[in-house]
Amino acid sequence: MSMITKVIRKSNDLVEGQYSLTIWEMRIFLKMISMIYKDDTDFKEYRIEIGDFIKEFGLEKNKNAYGLLRQGASGLLKKIVILNRKLEDGTTEQIETPLVTGIAHNIDTKSYIKLSFHPAMKPFLIELKDKFLMYDVKNVLNLPSSYSIRMYEIAKQYARIGKRTLTVGELKKMLDLEDKYERYTHLKQKILTKCISDINANTDIEVDFAEIKRGRKVEKICLRIKMKNNDAKGTPEKETENAAQEVRSLLKSIGVSKNSIDAWCGRYAPEYIFARITYMEEQTAQGSKIKNKAGYLSTLMDKELSAKKQESRGEVTKRVNSILFSRPNLQKQIEAKHGNLSQEALNAVVVKMFPEKF
Repeated sequence: MSMITKVIRKSNDLVEGQYSLTIWEMRIFLKMISMIYKDDTDFKEYRIEIGDFIKEFGLEKNKNAYGLLRQGASGLLKKIVILNRKLEDGTTEQIETPLVTGIAHNIDTKSYIKLSFHPAMKPFLIELKDKFLMYDVKNVLNLPSSYSIRMYEIAKQYARIGKRTLTVGELKKMLDLEDKYERYTHLKQKILTKCISDINANTDIEVDFAEIKRGRKVEKICLRIKMKNNDAKGTPEKETENAAQEVRSLLKSIGVSKNSIDAWCGRYAPEYIFARITYMEEQTAQGSKIKNKAGYLSTLMDKELSAKKQESRGEVTKRVNSILFSRPNLQKQIEAKHGNLSQEALNAVVVKMFPEKF
């Protein structure tokens, strides 16, 4: 199967980890991740065919591709990633580990290289059930720098929420730039603006940003993210399933307990929970310091956020049924297009058709 049809799956902890790769190291890293199957329970030795790799990344015109690929593989072997992982007892464990261990290549034919992931990477790439980012690899094939790829992933995590606020320090730490770009204006010019331009030109999302200042100093960046219209696809059932999975992943990354996640997801529609996460992000963007995000979300769950009431799952169904009752032919049109839908899938279709009524 072509790499273009494959997906990248990374735990959120890895997306937000502290590391810096060259574009060639990043391409090899992504190629290796794309070779992990969803049901794999352990790493393998991953053989990358040079010809396929060059074709997949559109590098046919680069006469130095093989040498740069070998150089990238050697460089990747030396790279360290620093990861933070939440433990079951609520504490945080910091892990410092190489990304890969061991490289082999054919010195006669120069036709392939073989690499293996470091065993410590297993929790962040294998058996991912929640708290992970998934995207089609085609969205990063044409990104020209590893920073653009990292920024895409950081923004893509919050595409459904639409906003993500990071301090300048947090962003620099993720990109392993803590010792560089002391002046924010240099970071903005060399990294932020360039990466966002690359993302908007080549991927399935559009990003811009607002600066949040304390006095004259830029303290935070609020990324504003939206999906491009031509990429809004998928069956209603799949959209509903994806939304439920995304909301669980986000809640866990915020630090919400499993019991609370189960209770909230059982009681409220994904859109209802996303609205409250978005509200919290907006409060953060406006300068509010929320130390306990899980606790803050808990206080929002039974509250209206505005005069326009956010609907719980039962209330969404009532509103949907009211719309269908007032439009006798609408349900027939939906069934003709999508077939016989579950109530959740029907809700998803109607909410998408009439967002102003929800």
